[in-house]
Amino acid sequence: MPRSKSKTLSLETRTKLLEAINKQNMSVAEASRRLMVPYTTARSFIQHYKETGHVEPKKMGGNREPVLTNEHLDWIQSKLDNKSDIRLADIHNDMKRAFTFDKLPSITSIHRAINTKLQYTLKLLRVEPADYNKPSRIQARKEWAQDYVDSGSSLFNAIYIDESGFNLHQHVSYGRAKRGDRAIRIVPSDKGQNISYIAAIGAEGVVADFAYQASTTGKLFAWFLKERVFPKLQHRRQIILDNATIHKTADVRQVFQESIHECVFLPPYSPFLNAAEWHFALIKPRLSKEEYKNTESLLNAIRASANTVTPGMVTSWIREVNRNLIRSINGEILGREHHYNMQEGDEDLAVQLLEDLENMHVQV
Repeated sequence: MPRSKSKTLSLETRTKLLEAINKQNMSVAEASRRLMVPYTTARSFIQHYKETGHVEPKKMGGNREPVLTNEHLDWIQSKLDNKSDIRLADIHNDMKRAFTFDKLPSITSIHRAINTKLQYTLKLLRVEPADYNKPSRIQARKEWAQDYVDSGSSLFNAIYIDESGFNLHQHVSYGRAKRGDRAIRIVPSDKGQNISYIAAIGAEGVVADFAYQASTTGKLFAWFLKERVFPKLQHRRQIILDNATIHKTADVRQVFQESIHECVFLPPYSPFLNAAEWHFALIKPRLSKEEYKNTESLLNAIRASANTVTPGMVTSWIREVNRNLIRSINGEILGREHHYNMQEGDEDLAVQLLEDLENMHVQV
């Protein structure tokens, strides 16, 4: 016959048991029958009371110290911070060598500690170029930013230009499905011809933009400056560009020489100093959430999304660029964790800027 579990007694029942035994001179068996309490439970309580003098129940659970201490958790956190894609099995094996345990924690215990105590979650892995924040890049940004401030120039008086590519296979990176099933999104079998989109923005909003089915070349970029951008500018402006090859062709140099405007190149790997990147970071996540049957519908969607950008939005982006300029002067790193300050799609912004770093080669 299986052994019955002891019943947990309320404080009121415990008090009544003591009164029945001590004041009414009942035996434990009599008191348990009177109060309808299992005999073994009543006997265990009376024994506990004689040993401790306490009516309250013993503290539930053991007094065992956790296997993973704060020292272990700090060590695990440093591992995750240094290598975000490290496997649990590797952490487990490295922990064997780094610490001495009476009982080694299981992989499940490590996983639980990472989720509940460190509050690290599994996320889509993003790639950041190794050169992005190496000391020489930080120093180059610092010198560029200091020279820009010393020149008396204002970022709010500049025009920011950049270009990006789109196609029909563009989509968000996450989806939902039942456990055990893959999340699938159907896209056109043919991703279609790539669409390039150039935009020039300033404190007044979107100054000019152009979407077309072709790759960006130096000649096309020079045409965009001469025919679309410069006619919209009423006075001399600084045109801020990244170091893409198409921005440095003879055609582009000639267009600037024939104009009153000044070309200012950013230091390498510095997308967070170009407000136009915020423009693309706003548009791309929006487009990735929709489905397009053909290139024409995607072209129309790009134009429609760009039309929603207001001068107030651009001004806020330039203000953020200005903060990054100060950070650069202070020798601080620029990265995801500093740039979640958009009105929409904060995380998408930083993700998109870092993705652009991986694809900085533009066809000439």
